[in-house]
Amino acid sequence: MFMGELLPELEQKRELLRNMVEEHIRKRDDAADESHYYAEERDKLNQKVREMREEVKKKIADKGQLIEKVQKMRDDKESHYSNLAETRKEYRKMRDSIKTQGIDPKDLRMKERDLQKLELRQQTTQLKKEEEQKVVREIRRLTNETKKTKGNS
Repeated sequence: MFMGELLPELEQKRELLRNMVEEHIRKRDDAADESHYYAEERDKLNQKVREMREEVKKKIADKGQLIEKVQKMRDDKESHYSNLAETRKEYRKMRDSIKTQGIDPKDLRMKERDLQKLELRQQTTQLKKEEEQKVVREIRRLTNETKKTKGNS
């Protein structure tokens, strides 16, 4: 009977060991599943990092192109400003040269405006003979003065 008492106890221990093994297998499988899940997450994150790095490289290249474009535009602007300064200098020389010749551009423009007003008045307004002769003389005088002034330059 000694064996008979021992047998149920061994059966009980065997059952306990089997339960422990099954529990460890289940935990191992759960850990493996969790490991696979995190490996997939890691792979997704690594892929995202690679994509972001590529995007950063592209942005850096775009930035470089934009910097070159801005630099070219700045150079063009400097060139235009230089040309503008040179043109202004030439304009001042010409204006000063005209003034030293005794020609005042403002005076010439005013005479031309007066001449246009008188011509318009003569063409559009009905004048008495005496007034019209006065307007014609003034037109002739202004025409001669402007021609003379322009002829001197």
